Amino acid sequence: MPALKNFVAVDWRSGKDRIYFFFRDTNTYSRFNIGDNEVPSGYPRPVAGGWDTLTDMTTLRFGFTTTGIPRQDLFFDDRDILWLFSYQDGIPTVNWYNQDTDKNMGFQRVEESMWYRLLPYFDRIIGGFWWGSNP
Repeated sequence: MPALKNFVAVDWRSGKDRIYFFFRDTNTYSRFNIGDNEVPSGYPRPVAGGWDTLTDMTTLRFGFTTTGIPRQDLFFDDRDILWLFSYQDGIPTVNWYNQDTDKNMGFQRVEESMWYRLLPYFDRIIGGFWWGSNP
């Protein structure tokens, strides 16, 4: 197996749990099904055509999933949202991708988003984790 480098891994919380890997050098992605403990056949695939209106992941920095964050200002109540942080024209931006509908819901500059506090660390973030809560 070749050495993996220059990729971003994100957890998919909606439906069966899986992990997506975005390979920035080739603008492709792969999926690992946790329940089946396998990568399905046909991967890696091009990002274009597989991620709604998202076509270019070459400037992707990091991503993470949230559940249950209400966002009335953006006209949706978060269920399972994948937040993808990248550069667009040299500016840190965030796309939000609805895992329940499998659609890209929009993007904005990080400085204008609810994630503005991440901006000083934008180039230093290399990972995230699921921080569950006990009821």
